[in-house]
Amino acid sequence: DALMCEMTLDTSTVNSLSQMLIQQYTYELVVDGLPTRLFLGTADLGSTLTMHSGAADTSSTASTASDAASSLLLFTHLHFEIAVNKDRRIVEVAVKPKKPVPLPSARAVSKSSASGSNAEAVASFGDGNIAEFMIAFTYSVEWVEKDVKYSTRHQKYYEAFEVDDLELHWNSIIHASMTVLVVAAFFSFLILRIVRKDFMEHERMQKAGRSGGATSLDNGAADEAGGAAELEFGWKLVRGDVFRPPHNVLLLSAMVGVGVQLLILTAFLLMLGVFDVFHPLNNGALVTCTVVSYSFTAGLSGYVSGSVYKQMEGKQWMRNAVLAAVLFCGPVFVILALVNAVSMLFMESARIIPLWSVLVVLVLWALVTFPLTIIGSIFGRNATKVFRPPCHVNNVPRPIPQVEWYRRPAVMAAMSGIVPFITIYLELYYVLQTIWGHKVFSLFEVLALVFFMLLLVVSITTISSVYFQLVVEDYRWHWSSFFYGGAVAMYIFVYSFAFLVKSGSAAGSTVTVHLLHIFAYASILSLVFFLMFGSVGFFCVKLFVHFVFSNLKSD
Repeated sequence: DALMCEMTLDTSTVNSLSQMLIQQYTYELVVDGLPTRLFLGTADLGSTLTMHSGAADTSSTASTASDAASSLLLFTHLHFEIAVNKDRRIVEVAVKPKKPVPLPSARAVSKSSASGSNAEAVASFGDGNIAEFMIAFTYSVEWVEKDVKYSTRHQKYYEAFEVDDLELHWNSIIHASMTVLVVAAFFSFLILRIVRKDFMEHERMQKAGRSGGATSLDNGAADEAGGAAELEFGWKLVRGDVFRPPHNVLLLSAMVGVGVQLLILTAFLLMLGVFDVFHPLNNGALVTCTVVSYSFTAGLSGYVSGSVYKQMEGKQWMRNAVLAAVLFCGPVFVILALVNAVSMLFMESARIIPLWSVLVVLVLWALVTFPLTIIGSIFGRNATKVFRPPCHVNNVPRPIPQVEWYRRPAVMAAMSGIVPFITIYLELYYVLQTIWGHKVFSLFEVLALVFFMLLLVVSITTISSVYFQLVVEDYRWHWSSFFYGGAVAMYIFVYSFAFLVKSGSAAGSTVTVHLLHIFAYASILSLVFFLMFGSVGFFCVKLFVHFVFSNLKSD
């Protein structure tokens, strides 16, 4: 055995390690590009744990926090079993933690300094007579030969971290898929049937009005206007205002453009994942590909925002282009800069983003993202014709009547996000476990399927919500459709925040850093979903409204 290092443990360190062992903290070692994940120890006496090449085999479960105080074991020896092929290239790495040392309970201590073997240190610490003791961490290496090709050594990393959960994972996804399809079919059938019934009723009343008018031509202009008003009911009353441009067109068009860019970017990354471009050996490949792809797809946000802005009769197109360029990058940069500053203040070096990486991203934004957004906005503005609404827009806006509290846009937005969140909450759990936990995610096919289902559900729920809003004569569908579609982001933020708080722990001065990181990354994730699916809801409702009012016959 070779000595790796020696570490002095005091009362504070023992408390931190005890919490980590109870919550089953893991760490990762990388040998020749092959990652291995290990537990710090175990919270159950007599348990053994072996983890190799991204897979774990635990023979016993962790005990509860109440009885773990006397059975917390810290592994102090790592045995590396490194396999090489005939070409003397490393093809497999297995790490077996050994020599578990019991952590003493953090009782009142008075003296200082301790030395000697781990056993002697633990024994003296357990008597409560010293304030700290020293633990020696050692390692050993065993070389074996295996007939494995170097090009195929990564195949085992495609398996899930816990293989036993794979079947349950697929069964849950299939169950959620069937549930979503049933809900989507129900909403589609309901809305289509109601709209069709409204059209038939409108045509019937028009025929009745024309036949009645033929027998009473001398009733005068007043009676004619009154008869026309009687033909209109529900959502048909707002056809003179439904195509009125909304307030704050500049911001809305920029949000729609950035949302479309994020949607296409997400679909592109999922496609790469389906084709096995991202696997566990590509450390950081997903992050790098995301940043670069976002920069080179910036022209999409400029094009869409410029096109929508012109259709809504916007005039300040340069401000619109600049806003589209900074709308997403700006908040993300501010959030990460704040996290970096707080991490540096509390000396949390593991959480600090390197300055070199920050400079590279800034240069990439200045030289690629910003110019492409401006160019895309110019093309979008020039390629888009002025929007001609199928219905005449009244000069004076129609007053919006008061409605019940549960039919107000804020309440309807909260309800619109429930069904989409149910669609993805299980898959979101696995994704969060991959990012913050010890799982390895490789089922990009399932993730792509769930993403497609989410698009379908968001489209239908948003159209349904806007229809019920138009029924109560509220024609402000532009902003409402965006918030209805992006409402799922609110539930994603709450779920992500709760998941990260539950999965992590912090003590002392690190509480602020820990909570700030949780809030920051949950905010970024929810912002992506809000912009992405808000734009989906906007365009779906736009097509729905145009279709419905274009087919509305009038005298």
